[in-house]
Amino acid sequence: MALINACANHSTFTGTRVPTLHEVLDFLPEMMELNIHVYPGPADAELLIDTVCGEIVSRSLLDSAFVAGDDDVVQRVIDRYPQVRRCLLGSQSRADSYVRLAHEMGCTNCQPLNRITTRELCNEARSLGLTVHPFYADDETEMRRLVDCGVDGILTNRPRLLIDLLETRS
Repeated sequence: MALINACANHSTFTGTRVPTLHEVLDFLPEMMELNIHVYPGPADAELLIDTVCGEIVSRSLLDSAFVAGDDDVVQRVIDRYPQVRRCLLGSQSRADSYVRLAHEMGCTNCQPLNRITTRELCNEARSLGLTVHPFYADDETEMRRLVDCGVDGILTNRPRLLIDLLETRS
């Protein structure tokens, strides 16, 4: 249940070298669920998608990794690597159609904004075979609300708080 976004924007990390995707994949356990957000610039979409999806395919991570991106990224993955799992981002302006659109694009996962995540959204997503990992929740009240909605995981900058909350609920 604890899908965690452990990235932090803090001056403590100034000068810290960010590992390449290849290095990260060498380090992580093979069956760890991997949510790879892709944010290409105007000129590098094809190269970035080829690099990310190429790593997923060549390392046989089709069951444990997925690409998350906007409509353009997801469509490019569909066109070039249809076997790669995907997650549609960008739900803020289309709360009423987001789950349906993610399903139509063959996504396996959805990451709605936390503020549009409801029990109804979770039920609709689940009925279409999608897992729900809202973005994001960093306070206990919102984490509890999302868990009560029936989410499958939560992206957060406060993983310890989420883990503690889940352990006390068990």
